[in-house]
Amino acid sequence: MSFRAVVERGVLDRRLVLWMLLIAAACGKRGGGDGGTSVGSGSAVLTVPRSAELPAGLVVTVLPTGEVPAPARGHAMMIGAHYKVVAVVEVGPPTAKLAAPSPLAITIDPARIFAEYSASDVTAAQLQADGAVVDLPIRVVSPHRLDVTIDRAGIVMLFGPLEKQSVLGTAADILRGSTVLLVQGDCPTWITPASPRIAALAKDPAGLVIGPDHTLGLGAKLADGRATTPRLHADEILARGTADAADASVVLASLLLAKGHPVRLVSGTMMYDAAGRRHAGVQQWAEVVLEGAPWFVDARDLAKLRLIPLAAATTELKLGIGRTCPSYPPGASTDPGQWTPPSPPSPPPPAK
Repeated sequence: MSFRAVVERGVLDRRLVLWMLLIAAACGKRGGGDGGTSVGSGSAVLTVPRSAELPAGLVVTVLPTGEVPAPARGHAMMIGAHYKVVAVVEVGPPTAKLAAPSPLAITIDPARIFAEYSASDVTAAQLQADGAVVDLPIRVVSPHRLDVTIDRAGIVMLFGPLEKQSVLGTAADILRGSTVLLVQGDCPTWITPASPRIAALAKDPAGLVIGPDHTLGLGAKLADGRATTPRLHADEILARGTADAADASVVLASLLLAKGHPVRLVSGTMMYDAAGRRHAGVQQWAEVVLEGAPWFVDARDLAKLRLIPLAAATTELKLGIGRTCPSYPPGASTDPGQWTPPSPPSPPPPAK
């Protein structure tokens, strides 16, 4: 018997249908994978652990993806240049408090997963009610279903990279327009020349070797890895053993300063082509002054660390500086002008 036929049979059957719908609604509110309480629709469901209570009035709302949410509109142009927004989910109200980290299951419209990439390429960030922007861990459940873990209310955004383009920085970096290190007011404390691991490397002749061709040899194992969230200090990164370019910049800046060279961390934008793909977006890097000249510390490939004259790197990588955080060894000049790349020589006048 069809659903319509049951409804048309009369009051008694309508009551039966209502009873069935109430049971279905209750099942939608309860019964997460861990037996906890759930709230949301079929395309976005938040489940709190069994031991926690669902905050009163909590609502999970799927927002249109055609418009960037208000808190992120200041960076809409940056987002659109590097990412495609594939899902936006609001967990509110802003005053809601989650007692424990909770999984948010999001089903993405298949039409929004481009042929050029899959769910495993999607990244996530949350605009939290207090204004913080954080990256979120993702678990791929199926080609169009992702779970992210949140611990507070806010707007969750899922992003996919544009065709043939790799995005530098994390999703949260793009939303901030900067990297988290340089957003913080205490960014000089991230350059740690006296920390135990950095100090030991600085004393070791093989701890940091600058070759005649300006290659860099790092006397510690550091393999390519995803960005640390939250960002770690230099000793913590070395202990972890993996780093992305932004993490590596913290290690290298700390080590170069420990060796007596002026350094600075820089947050901005970078663009370059490699292996048939364009890499673009927010990035953090280190710069150093050697023999009176500024150099870009290239940590894009941890197996091929090198120094590039800052003037050349600015042109080749289309560096756009957002924020800087300089540190100087004791007694060194703090003249900001030393970071200005020398102007290229003027071409000779045409022969008469």
